[in-house]
Amino acid sequence: MKRMRVTRRTVVIWICVCTVLSIVGAGIAPDPDGLATSTFDILFYTSTILEVLSWMAVPLAGWLLFQRVRAIRSISLTNQGQGRKSLSYYSVLGRYLVVLTIFALLCEPLYDYAWSGQWWNFDRQNPVWGLVITVVAITGWDALSTYSMRSQITSRILIIIGALVWAITFRVLISIVIMSLIFLMWPPEYELSLKMFTLNRSLMIVAGSVACGITPLVGSWLVHRMDVVNEYNGSSSKKYGGVTDTRNNAVRSKKMQVLSRRFNQAMVWWAYPLALLLAVIVRAVIMTWFVR
Repeated sequence: MKRMRVTRRTVVIWICVCTVLSIVGAGIAPDPDGLATSTFDILFYTSTILEVLSWMAVPLAGWLLFQRVRAIRSISLTNQGQGRKSLSYYSVLGRYLVVLTIFALLCEPLYDYAWSGQWWNFDRQNPVWGLVITVVAITGWDALSTYSMRSQITSRILIIIGALVWAITFRVLISIVIMSLIFLMWPPEYELSLKMFTLNRSLMIVAGSVACGITPLVGSWLVHRMDVVNEYNGSSSKKYGGVTDTRNNAVRSKKMQVLSRRFNQAMVWWAYPLALLLAVIVRAVIMTWFVR
């Protein structure tokens, strides 16, 4: 059976669609202090279903963050091994954290208005902040690699607890933090043996998806079915052309491959704000037709 191919572009579109589902669900949610009528029940159950369905994107967001951090790690190790002068791993990761924080700040007003009808609302924060929290946590996690094993275990447990408390305190979607931490902190080849039971990374992802609300299992399934191009080091699992291709066709295919890779890399930075802008319009329509 041919393995299903899911590209980075598909993942980003899926995340944007789920974001709109969550915001639409929040927009049609009835006033909890209102009268219990048939319309109230319909809106309540519809908004709940949309919110639960939107959780499918949680593992996908964690996977995208994992891909970026893994790329930063591999590039830093490659440059170090070849003796090249370049920024250290923590410098690059710090710059990425700054960019991600600015991105979260810019998206916050759009998200707040789309979700609550107010440009600033602290009842629920932009999910991108969950990725920011995770990057801060993974920076501290990796910095402890030179410590003794006992100090590593104690400190890393405190880092995980601190990240979760941070997310709860600032009302960030905690499921994104949980799934992102699993992707980043659980090595793909590591297996934890507990008597007759072995816990590997795949089982941990499934367990985290169940704990985050069952529907993230769909996103986890997509992650496991992916046959995605490694877009950061230029390698590709997709074949362009064939044995009979001419040299011009091969060059053209390579150029298209590079353009497609750059487009996919940049897509997350404009597709998510565009989805939020669409959600703002949907929210305005909902407030116009349902709130009078």
